[in-house]
Amino acid sequence: MHHRNHDRTDNRLDNLECVDPQTHKRLHVGHRWIDGIWVKTCTGCGVEQPEDAFPTKCYRDGVRLTRGNCRTCERDRQRAKNGYVGDRYVDGSRGGNFLGPRA
Repeated sequence: MHHRNHDRTDNRLDNLECVDPQTHKRLHVGHRWIDGIWVKTCTGCGVEQPEDAFPTKCYRDGVRLTRGNCRTCERDRQRAKNGYVGDRYVDGSRGGNFLGPRA
């Protein structure tokens, strides 16, 4: 049961909406239903985009790795975190010394 005005104590019938659990969660995390698709706002660029433009949640050792960013903003965030500036590392190299995946 979803309260349209988000007031749990307001149980008037015109304020209640019967929705499935997945839809209920989407409504509470800021998704919107527009023209037959779910859209959400990117926390990086602030643009509303279809839900499938966002990477799925990824966890490592119980820590969430992805944020509420669209794929482009998440890619840029990861690159900045790893020292990329455009197509180069901060030190000016192109990162050609690949030593294999991290352990």
